Formats: sequence, structure tokens, C-alpha cells
Amino acid sequence: MESAALVSAESDLIDWIWVAGYSSLSTLVAILNLLIFFSVGKNSYLHYSTHYTVLAIGIRNILFVVCCMLILFLTKLSEDRDSGVLFTNHTAIALTESNSLVCNMFSGVDTFLTSILMFYLLGLGGYMFCRSPNPSFAFASQTALKMYGLNQKAIPIKESVWHAPLMILLPLFCAILLSLPAPLLQLSHPLTVIPGRGICLDPANINYQTSIATLSYCLPILTLVILIIALGIRRCLSCTGGECISSFCKEEIFLGIVTLPYALVNVAKLLPLINTHLVRIGMPGLRGMEYLDPAIVRGVEAGCGVIFPILLYCLLPAYRNFSSVPDSNDLYQSKRDIYRASNTATQSVSGISTGDRLSQASDVI
Repeated sequence: MESAALVSAESDLIDWIWVAGYSSLSTLVAILNLLIFFSVGKNSYLHYSTHYTVLAIGIRNILFVVCCMLILFLTKLSEDRDSGVLFTNHTAIALTESNSLVCNMFSGVDTFLTSILMFYLLGLGGYMFCRSPNPSFAFASQTALKMYGLNQKAIPIKESVWHAPLMILLPLFCAILLSLPAPLLQLSHPLTVIPGRGICLDPANINYQTSIATLSYCLPILTLVILIIALGIRRCLSCTGGECISSFCKEEIFLGIVTLPYALVNVAKLLPLINTHLVRIGMPGLRGMEYLDPAIVRGVEAGCGVIFPILLYCLLPAYRNFSSVPDSNDLYQSKRDIYRASNTATQSVSGISTGDRLSQASDVI
């Protein structure tokens, strides 16, 4: 009896550690990702497609930790048989059955939140590759720029009206289509936030999970790797004498770094599925799979919601300004381009004047 009571107390302690950890992590993720909205709202130079997509990823990070907290609550509720005041015992047991409404809804939401992140990152990579290597600003007064230098206010970056809606709505639409079969066809999958326990613990539909892994993990990761390599090659080709550093360059670096932790998390999700397919065809499974607990992988994915805004504020100075101030490297580049254009125009005008004078002199002779 004493040993059973000791094991139960230890199990309760571990559970409360996970509850406290997820509560603290959720609060930190919510605060840091909400701070992004203030940065974008206060700086007009962040009002274009790239940063609207960053805001959408911030909302996704908040919703993901909220979903984890709800799964944690339902996990504890399914183990509590004394909660008949709010839920009957039948409802509590149904949380562990894969065909229940709760499992189907939460599986669809979990698939949606996981896939939309990779779709947004893929959209960012494609957009960055299609735009120009460096931004260009138009100054309100070029004469004042020459007189007062970089203190002159520049007009923010302009882009087509359809860019932002396309980058936000297209990944959203794709993620919804990918997650709809879970609630409609009752294709739920296990949801765990505490090692060894969770809800909807029946085996998932292997064919549906393979489709999700292919469309929302494998293809986006491979495409992102190719795009990041292509962006690096283009950046090297466009750089001359150290003049390539701009806000666009920093955004590309941010994309490459932030893709790494999310890609590793998705690979960790893929390994159990690969192991299942290997066992089904009679091959030996992967080693060390017993150490790859889905609850730990989910916790790391939730922790990436803290890494995302930290990298954003470390790599993009415009987010730290909290005022309408462009990146200093962009201003230096714009000033240099204006002076180059001005000198070229002056030389061409002076060349024409000199040629006219020589022509007139030859006519007189």
C-alpha cells in the first residue's frame, strides 16, 4: 500500500510539473507573440506582406499553446472519476475513444495548427525569392535628403494590394482542406502532452497520417531548403563590396534560422510514422524510438513559439524601434542610389553641354 501510494504521489508530482511548465510556457508565448502586434502597428515600414504573415504565425503560436492546454485539461479530466458534477463518467471515458466528437475536433484543430505553420513559412520563402533583392525607398524631398542626410523621412515600401491577402489566405485555405477529413471522416490521432498519457489513444489511420506528413511536413521542408539555398546564392550574386546588407537580407536570414527548429520538430514527428511503415513491410524498425515521446515533441514545438519572436527581435531591428523608422541599412542604400543617379545625370548633362560647345566652335571655323 505504501509503495502504491508513493508511486501515485510521484505520478501526481510529475503531472503538476507538466501543468506548471505548460502554464508558464503558454503565458510567455502569448506575451512575446502579442508584442509583435505592437511592433508592426507602431512602425509603418513593417506594413507589407512579409510582416503580415509574421503576425499570422504569431497568432498560430498562441492558438497552439491554447490547444495544448486544453488537451492537458482533458487528459486530467479523463483520469478523474469524481468529476460527475460537470461531466458524466461516460463523457470522461469517451475522451479516450478515437471515434468521439472531442477527439475528431481536436485532431482536426491539431492538424490545422501544425500544417498552417509550414505553409506560412513556405509562402514567405516563395515571396522573398520572387521580390527584388533589396528594398528601394522614395524620399519625400530629395533636396532635403542631400541637405539633412538620413534624418529625412522616406516613404514606406509599396507593393501590390493582392500580395498580403494571397500570402495569408492561401496557406489558411490549404490547411483547412488538409484538416477537414479528421472531423468529417472521424480520422483522429493520439493527442498527448504528458508522457505516457493523453486522449484519443487508439491507433491513428496510417494512410491519412501519411498524407498529412507528405503534404505538410516533407514537401514544405524540402521546398524551403531549396528556396533558402537559392536565396543564399542570389544574395551572393547581388552583393558587391558589402552593399547587400538590407532589411530584405535580414528577413532572409531570419527565415533560414527560424525554419531550422520547426523542421527538426517535424522530422521528429515523421520518425514514428516511418518506423511504422518499416515494421509493416517486415524491415527492422528505427533505433531509439522509445526515447522519442510525442509529448516531449509537442512541448518542444510549443517552445518554438518563444524562439520565433526572440529571433524576430534579435535579427530585425525595425521591430525594436516601436516607431516609424526604417532600417538604417535601407536608408544608406537609398541615399547611395540617389547620389549615384544624381551624379550620372550631372555627368550626362555636362557631357552634352561640352559636345554642343565643340560643335558650335567647329561650325565657326
